[in-house]
Amino acid sequence: SGNAYSECCEPFITDQRQAETAEQLMRARYTAHVKADMDFVLATHHPETRGEFNQAAAQRWAEDSEWLGLSIVGIQNGTPQDDSGQIEFIASYRDRAGQRHKHHELSLFERLDGTWFFRDGEPAKVKQVRRENEKVGRN
Repeated sequence: SGNAYSECCEPFITDQRQAETAEQLMRARYTAHVKADMDFVLATHHPETRGEFNQAAAQRWAEDSEWLGLSIVGIQNGTPQDDSGQIEFIASYRDRAGQRHKHHELSLFERLDGTWFFRDGEPAKVKQVRRENEKVGRN
């Protein structure tokens, strides 16, 4: 977000504040990966999908990665007035071997009793670009 950790995500991760939007929760969850705080990631999983979360595997992934940044591709709903929202994002990281990766996901968030939760995520579909004009060849 460009804000300091103490302003952006720390209040959510340390339970001083509750996320008002799906985006705030998503950014806090990314930061929890950076800090390898899988307790926060587990706590912010939707109660109906929490059992599907492999905390040990996520902990290894978080600890074995150098997190390079988060890019928000798109947001649909997820405002304080909504009860659900979708966020497409790309989290860039480097693994232990130094290989760079991009985790591109479409995440679904739901709000229950005023609290936002991560519901589910799936790999984002890469949109194919179609050429409108005729391809110009070299002479």
